[in-house]
Amino acid sequence: MRKTSAYARKIARNGSSYNGAEWLNTISSCRAFNDSSEPLPGAIVKETPDAAAYRALIQVKSAFESLKNGGTEYDYDVLAHATGVSTLRAIDIAGEANNPMIEIINIANAALSRAKERYQKMGKWGLDGLGIHEIADAIDVYEEILMNSSPAQMTRAVRIRNEILLKQMSNSQPVR
Repeated sequence: MRKTSAYARKIARNGSSYNGAEWLNTISSCRAFNDSSEPLPGAIVKETPDAAAYRALIQVKSAFESLKNGGTEYDYDVLAHATGVSTLRAIDIAGEANNPMIEIINIANAALSRAKERYQKMGKWGLDGLGIHEIADAIDVYEEILMNSSPAQMTRAVRIRNEILLKQMSNSQPVR
């Protein structure tokens, strides 16, 4: 067995190491999705950020199509996540007062609430006719926000949304 330095043993024990390309990650995460179709020179990437954004957008649009035709709770959760993240980013972009994006998203949230009520009453997921149009408008807003935000901004919005959900879950009383 080879003798290692204290530094090498510390890295092995903690599992951390120096990442010489971290500056590329930082710059890449701060570029808007639509600006980053080409990787930075010298970067080793498996997927460009805009490809990741399109993958997320396809997942949201697929969930919408599925929920229109019955769907599952997963489809509802994906759409709720998209509207929640969109709300947080819309507030970051234009504030809460007189923000037309938030109005569109709130209308879509009401449509999602109607879908959940329908599921609780009938045991079947689905959207009403008006809800289809309202959620489609919110998905358009989500797409614009997603494509004009950076991965760091979207990650921050997801983290904040998760913190809000955890706080709501911890404040709710258990049902007996």
